[in-house]
Amino acid sequence: MFGLILPSAVRADEGILVVSSSAEADAHRLTPPQTFRSEHVHNAIEVVLLQLVVDEGGHVVSAFPYFGAQSDDDRAVAIAKGWSFRPFLVNGTPTKAQLLMDVQFLPPEDLPKTHVPFPEVDNLGALEFILHRSPCLFNCPAYTVQIRGGGEVIFQGQGGPVVLGKHVSQASPQAIAALIQKARDADFFSLRDTYRSTATDQATVEITIAVGTIVKTVSDYAGTFVGMPSTVRELELAIDNTARTNQWMIQGAQSHAQ
Repeated sequence: MFGLILPSAVRADEGILVVSSSAEADAHRLTPPQTFRSEHVHNAIEVVLLQLVVDEGGHVVSAFPYFGAQSDDDRAVAIAKGWSFRPFLVNGTPTKAQLLMDVQFLPPEDLPKTHVPFPEVDNLGALEFILHRSPCLFNCPAYTVQIRGGGEVIFQGQGGPVVLGKHVSQASPQAIAALIQKARDADFFSLRDTYRSTATDQATVEITIAVGTIVKTVSDYAGTFVGMPSTVRELELAIDNTARTNQWMIQGAQSHAQ
């Protein structure tokens, strides 16, 4: 959510608590944040900022656009009216509250037009997953991790808040099988080679999958802003989780693994 406060021109009705801190509003929110898709959005993320009134029970009783693209205002209002919050308290008593909160929209998913089947994995020794995360302006963890079909994991820390150098671990056969299925579910070999936004200062994330002599790389540079299917980001995280890359993050750094 935007780190905004209600400007002095906005007056809450008597008996309504004006919540000026976005952190406080987020702390009371019970409905998990979610990004939605819209056919009106192209090569960007659209944000509709709403002014909400939440009743004593934590239910949104009114919502209207504060600013944003008009094309998705009505949908944003409908979404927000389904949210719930922990009651806001004044001297221990639940009270109505007025706050600002946004709804975010991404472009529609650009799904593959032609299906290219995932190669048959007859020999796990010929299978390899590679995930590379580049540096970025905001000190992103930069590394390359390889997962071989036999379970060997090779991590190379390259910059940012990671343990530098080469490190080796092992993934279980069950984890490798699950990762293969995740790549099949993503229809990986049918995806575009590149999903690149005009955003700046982002990290590039590349997935390479090799099955024998068949090799494909998909590059993601803020790809969700240009309709990259959500399964690509899910596969990136699945590779991180299978390799357990969080073990090589410097304490306090944000890991992509869960």
